Amino acid sequence: MSFNQMMVIGNLTKDPTFKNVGDGLSVCKFSIAQSETIKGKNGEKKQYTEYFNIECWGPLAKTCAQFLSTGASVFVVGKFTSHKYTKENGEQGVYNSINTKKIRFLSPKKSQNSNTSYENDEKLSDNSEIDLDDALMYSVSPDVRFTTEEIPF
Repeated sequence: MSFNQMMVIGNLTKDPTFKNVGDGLSVCKFSIAQSETIKGKNGEKKQYTEYFNIECWGPLAKTCAQFLSTGASVFVVGKFTSHKYTKENGEQGVYNSINTKKIRFLSPKKSQNSNTSYENDEKLSDNSEIDLDDALMYSVSPDVRFTTEEIPF
């Protein structure tokens, strides 16, 4: 038996990229950052930031590309994946990403007629309270919603 699921809340580091890859299949890629502040032994606070590469496929890709932009806060649920590739210098590299199955938009919806980014919106912090049931959730089928009862914590 195995289980591979990641759940991350963070903010987009740049606008998503959208690409049609053939046979009616599309992919949307973006990265999110998650910061945490830790108090050291001497009382000094240090901030640590983790970055996650995100991939969305099919109808979910189109939805993310349409409504997300730099700074948007999202809750991502997906599978951790690793892809091997060859760098320009011939060395082997590994690209890690979360293959998204569900995503919840935590920032206000971006207007289709606007280039508005979310940079001026309040960012999520460690102590932010989020009512996940009131936030918008998209799944592989944008009509599917889930509740916080489905989150295993």
